Amino acid sequence: PLLARVYVAADRELRRRLARPWPCLGLATALAFLAPVLIWNSRHGWITFTHTAHHLAGRAWHPLEMAGRLLAFAGGQMGLTSPVLWVLLIALFAACAGAFLRLRRPERFLFLFSGPPIMIMLLMTLRQRLNGNWAAVFYLAGFILLGGWAAGRFQAGTLSPRLRRWFRPGIAVGASLMLLVSLMPFVIPHTDLAGREIDPTRRLRGWSALGADIGRIHAAMPDPRRTFILTLGHRYTTSQLAFYTPGHPPVCRWADRRTIESQYELWPGPRQYTGWSALVVIPDRDRPLPRALRRSFDRVDPPVAVSVPLGPDRRREYTVYPVHGLNTASWKSHR
Repeated sequence: PLLARVYVAADRELRRRLARPWPCLGLATALAFLAPVLIWNSRHGWITFTHTAHHLAGRAWHPLEMAGRLLAFAGGQMGLTSPVLWVLLIALFAACAGAFLRLRRPERFLFLFSGPPIMIMLLMTLRQRLNGNWAAVFYLAGFILLGGWAAGRFQAGTLSPRLRRWFRPGIAVGASLMLLVSLMPFVIPHTDLAGREIDPTRRLRGWSALGADIGRIHAAMPDPRRTFILTLGHRYTTSQLAFYTPGHPPVCRWADRRTIESQYELWPGPRQYTGWSALVVIPDRDRPLPRALRRSFDRVDPPVAVSVPLGPDRRREYTVYPVHGLNTASWKSHR
């Protein structure tokens, strides 16, 4: 809405249309679709805003850290798009900003919905770290603008027309990167990079094997139909086990603090399984069961080690505790 307002305000003919009821009606209709989300948030402590607030927290203003964040974000954008096209796009944005009043309405529209937001994000990296995907929506208009300029449909200020010859190589580089990323999940597992920290596919692998191992332990429990899975650590483990464990038994996440860290603290938790058994899945080998969690069950069996291969001599380790007789009356710390 803000970018649309700037676009309309920059055009004399469009400014007259703001006096008509239709723009206000269109905005009100769009906001009406947000009403259910806002009502839900108001009833749940505005969790969407508090959960994402840390993304806007400021960071140190040390010059080296500021430069590092800027270069990291710019490098990520080059990798996510195409290094050649991204440099051309930033140059085009700069040229369009300088010749903004001379741009025609189509070019002005595409520039406003791409150039200023991306440039603002680059400036924001001087203050904080940004995730690479945050700018994705603004490239839709930007690359249409770049394509129009490369096809000679308009001249962007002082930007040299000779740079247009780099457009096709930029597309080729982008297509090559797309092909490379698409092949990574199939090629890397057969190399020595598999499972290393620099392996970009590392966190994608091993979940189906983990689900199969947990499924075998679950099936061996005295009463699998009254046995749920309880995970510690990040919600990734919880969601992956909910998807990959055969039979899809109930899966919950243990939260030892009275804070909402994920959707699992909003959904019905383990309290509904009073008297049930559980498999407590803890990342890392030989991890002890938390004392508060141990007190919540009548009996705790010896732990079972689960090891999931990720590559040559690299594995993801888990400790699984079969526990029996959930007693929620002693469950003090869980929400």
